[in-house]
Amino acid sequence: MEFRILRKMLYKSVNSVDAWWMSSATKISIFLAGVVMVCGSCGHQQLPTDDLLIANFKQNRTVFDRLIMMSDTDSLVVRIANDFTGLRDNSQWPRPISELGFSVQRWNDYRRLFAELNIKKGLVRADSVVYLTADGVGLVTGGEAKGYLYDPGPMHVSVPLLDTISRSSAAKGPVLRKLDEHWYIFYEVD
Repeated sequence: MEFRILRKMLYKSVNSVDAWWMSSATKISIFLAGVVMVCGSCGHQQLPTDDLLIANFKQNRTVFDRLIMMSDTDSLVVRIANDFTGLRDNSQWPRPISELGFSVQRWNDYRRLFAELNIKKGLVRADSVVYLTADGVGLVTGGEAKGYLYDPGPMHVSVPLLDTISRSSAAKGPVLRKLDEHWYIFYEVD
C-alpha cells in the first residue's frame, strides 16, 4: 500500500514539474530511491530483540498467563487488536458493538494488557495456540513480525536465537525460541 501511495506522489511531482526532459531511467531512479527510503526503515532490525522480549516475559509472566486465560474464555474471538476483533465465524469489520465477541469493558481489558505487555499488534488464536504479536513491519505480503506464542501442545523445534534468523529461514512458517513450558518467542515473515 505504501508503494502505491509513493508511486502516486512521485508521479504527481514528476508530472507537475516541467520535466519533459526527464528520461524514463531518471523517473525509475527517483521511484526506486523513494522505495528505498520507505523500505529502508523496514526490516528485521526494527523488530524487538530476543533479549527485550525475554526480559518483558520474565518480568510480566503472570500478566501473560492472565491474557491467555482471558483468550481461552473468549475462544470464539480469534483476532483481537486495539481497533478491531475477528470472530471464528465472522471476520467482517466493522460490526455492531453487540457483535464484538465480548463486552466493550472486556475489550478495554485486553487493550490495557496489550499496552502493559507492549503487544502492539494484538493476538491471533488458532485453536489452542495463541500468537501475541509484539510488533510487525512491512507490507502484508512482504512483512515480518515478532512476538510470543503460547501452545499447550507438544514442544516445538526451537532455535537458540531469533535475532539472526534470515527471512528465507522463516518463509515456511514461524521460527520459535523456547521461553518456558508452552511459551516461545516467534519470528515470521509473509
